[in-house]
Amino acid sequence: MKKQVKKRDGSAEPYEESKVARVVTAAGLSPDQAHTLSVNVTAWMTSLPETSISSLDIRDKVLELLVVTDKNVADFYLWYEKTKE
Repeated sequence: MKKQVKKRDGSAEPYEESKVARVVTAAGLSPDQAHTLSVNVTAWMTSLPETSISSLDIRDKVLELLVVTDKNVADFYLWYEKTKE
């Protein structure tokens, strides 16, 4: 079963690994780094028993992995996410 993402507005949509890769590439990761990070996020989501997960939980996991991958990109990503709130 495909995982659903619960968005801030209450709606839900299917999880797409490519969206994670696209966002972290825009934040400054190389395409290879972005692919690896998005695969790791997907593996984490797959390991969860829930069929849906909040977009905020996904954001937190992305940030956690970004800090390990590239601290500067993590800082930029965090800044960008805060401007959306």
